[in-house]
Amino acid sequence: MVLTAQDEPFSDDYFTRTEDAEFILGVSNVQSRTYNWIERAGGEIRVEVLLTATLNPNNGDITLRHDTKLFEGTSTSTGDLDGRASGSIVVPKNGQKPLGFTVNNTDEGGDWAKVTLTCTNGKVR
Repeated sequence: MVLTAQDEPFSDDYFTRTEDAEFILGVSNVQSRTYNWIERAGGEIRVEVLLTATLNPNNGDITLRHDTKLFEGTSTSTGDLDGRASGSIVVPKNGQKPLGFTVNNTDEGGDWAKVTLTCTNGKVR
């Protein structure tokens, strides 16, 4: 997973972070897992990506859902939600799919976060 965000539009200050997350599903009747990825930058921007992976036991496909929030304010702990995006993809058994999206600051403009996920559905070795 890669996250790129702009935290100060007037200074072209960007950050990029990479994160790995692994979901083990189908073992001990576990059909769903969540992962919360939070990044802070510039002293005033926070991006929260909540991922939920759900296994379809009938065919082995995984549905991956995201709910992504962009906060911008006077600190990285601000409650000022300025942008949000959500969506999902189905990753077939033994397959791989990309998921990319941008969350814009729809309140004041300028700031944005671009998230790129590479989703692989395969056996853990």
